[in-house]
Amino acid sequence: MARVRSFRDLRVYQEAISRSQGEIQETRHHLDMAHEKRYLSDARFRDLDGRYEACARMLERLHQSLSQWHGSTRTPDRVEEESPGYGTDVLPSWEIAAQITDEIDAESAPKPSEDPA
Repeated sequence: MARVRSFRDLRVYQEAISRSQGEIQETRHHLDMAHEKRYLSDARFRDLDGRYEACARMLERLHQSLSQWHGSTRTPDRVEEESPGYGTDVLPSWEIAAQITDEIDAESAPKPSEDPA
């Protein structure tokens, strides 16, 4: 987030995150195929798939925090943005961005009753 200096930079960064999420999904599909063809053992498949799932969750949290940080909403079927007035500062302070990221991390952390495996 330190490299995001303008609205344009933010868009480029979010696009890179979206592309990375697509690459993760493609790789997970290849892992599924390799597992079905018995190129990967069950244990190795679960390990690799779990690691890619963790990466996907981290990228999604990062995308959500950036979206909240600049006032947009992303769901599977729509994207909305709050348009700042002309001449206003587009990006809020770094403290707000850090707070939003911490809140999302807290919400997505496993609950004590949930099994992390």
